[in-house]
Amino acid sequence: MGMPIKTCVRLLVIGALCVPFSLVMTACQIPTPYARMTYTPVQVKDARAVTATPINVTRFFDMRGEKTGLMTPESRKRKVAGILCNEDLGNWVTNATLKELQARGYSAKAANAVDAQSGEYVIGGSVHMVEYERGGRGFYFKVLLDVNLTRDSVVILHRQYFNSVKGKPTLPGTPKSFEKGLRKALGDMIADVEPLLTRYEGKQT
Repeated sequence: MGMPIKTCVRLLVIGALCVPFSLVMTACQIPTPYARMTYTPVQVKDARAVTATPINVTRFFDMRGEKTGLMTPESRKRKVAGILCNEDLGNWVTNATLKELQARGYSAKAANAVDAQSGEYVIGGSVHMVEYERGGRGFYFKVLLDVNLTRDSVVILHRQYFNSVKGKPTLPGTPKSFEKGLRKALGDMIADVEPLLTRYEGKQT
């Protein structure tokens, strides 16, 4: 015995409505291009800190206008697929700074500036740029930091550090490129900080 005509029509209508819905659900499952930022400090052999005085690493503030996008506006105008990042890049730089100091043998710890004891150093600052753009021969990943080093509220260092490296705007390539640029910027910063620490320690003795 065949199926009634009304039942067939009803099933066809339900099937037609379900197909677009299933397509929407499938589209929603497509992974969003969000990069997960990583950081590994340099490997220092025979690390010798120039001071045993604790260094308090305070949070770097993210001063970028656009907190999620990593591509420059100029590159976006060229309709290049962009990589996003929804992490707190201030914390990313803070943790990287802490790791670099500890890898060099310093007694570095994460803390608020108000928690620093008398005679201890405080280092922190702000993040002004973590972005990449399309250049003539590829993509360039740029990092710009503003760094402050103080001791007992006296400013010892206030300087900006910039670095740009060539890389690939892919999910595995983007974090590695930014990590490389940040590592170079922090290396330049520590190279400036260490002579100042040596000089300042000499004044205190």
